[in-house]
Amino acid sequence: MFRIRSQSCTLAGLVVQALILVLCGRAMASPEAAIRAYEAAQESRVLLSAPAPLSRRVDGSGLINFGPAAPPWLTKLRDLRQRGTGVFRIVLLGDSHTACSYFGDALRERLQGRLGNAGFGWMQPNAARGQYVALMSYRGERWSTKSSREGSGDFPLGGLVAQGSGTLTLTPKNGDRRPMSLKLIARCDCGTGRLVLRDGEGRQLLLPVSGAVAQRGWQVLEAHWVALPLSFIDPEACWRIGPIGLELEASPSGLTLSALGINGAELHENRKWRSGWPRDLAATAADLVILEYGTNEAFGRKNVDIAQLAWHWRQSIRKIRWALPEAGILIVGAPEALQDATAGSCGERPLHLDRVQAMQKSVARSNQALYWSWQEAMGGSCSMRRWMSQGLALQDGVHFNQAGYRQFGAALAEAILELAE
Repeated sequence: MFRIRSQSCTLAGLVVQALILVLCGRAMASPEAAIRAYEAAQESRVLLSAPAPLSRRVDGSGLINFGPAAPPWLTKLRDLRQRGTGVFRIVLLGDSHTACSYFGDALRERLQGRLGNAGFGWMQPNAARGQYVALMSYRGERWSTKSSREGSGDFPLGGLVAQGSGTLTLTPKNGDRRPMSLKLIARCDCGTGRLVLRDGEGRQLLLPVSGAVAQRGWQVLEAHWVALPLSFIDPEACWRIGPIGLELEASPSGLTLSALGINGAELHENRKWRSGWPRDLAATAADLVILEYGTNEAFGRKNVDIAQLAWHWRQSIRKIRWALPEAGILIVGAPEALQDATAGSCGERPLHLDRVQAMQKSVARSNQALYWSWQEAMGGSCSMRRWMSQGLALQDGVHFNQAGYRQFGAALAEAILELAE
């Protein structure tokens, strides 16, 4: 059976303290107003009853849990690990360390090897220049990719859109042809636009877009029991396609990991995404959101305002919690890096690296999130030269090769698995 449903990108069914979500076709409060109400409620709750953040280090893993011992998301992870029940979803947002795929791919492989494979998760809609994609190959001669780093405005979660005419085809590199459920965040700018979905068995479905205002703008499109590869056909060049999610249709349990990264990104650049990006995040139904940023902030201009950066991190976390109130948040500290690998006994570190790492840990503590020190996993400060000499890091003193990234992805996976013991 091949069926599809189109819905506006809302959070119907999401219950959040102090938010008034009006269901049954009525309008929802704007994300900004809802987030302000949520923040006020959270601050009141903390003042009245919340205990001080707790710090629990998972033995040997470098992962610190500044939050409660048994939140809903961790209970769900433990049920999957110990009983094999449920689907656990992780969203990884980050910079080039995420965008290159090797880190996220190793994290996914290790976790799915222990917890089961529930599908591909969410991915960027098209290949971007300088970014390697591990899961999919893309083909679309008249399709281009636009990044929020190159401009601001109407970008969805992840900051990349594919736009063009003709056919855009996604083919899994592992040849997986099992039936999938599809979610697609897309925007139609033409009142008579049509987007055709063709699956790997040759079935086609026309996505109708009426002239009603409610059907324009960003939407979540859903299709079920589709076979890969998938082709999107936009003959009128009316659509902008954002992140694409694929999950096994008949999977009773397992894990998905969705890696959405952009080269050179900093967390505060999500200001260039559309104001409704938390709604996009809600569509992923993530149980754990991993924030992997900090490297580019550490290499930033000389007068970087760390307090302002911290404010943006806190604001992002509040928006994530508004969208996914029961999800966990894990901050990955920026890894050890070198601005000049030839200077001194261990090279010259970026000017702001220590301060950015301290800010990330402080934000994790004050927001009862998890924190994993990538630098500690490397062996501490002044460790990058050793990784370079072992052939596991690139000569730029910032990035790693495939083998290096895979070590860290596996290490973080083991730390997460230890939480579920």
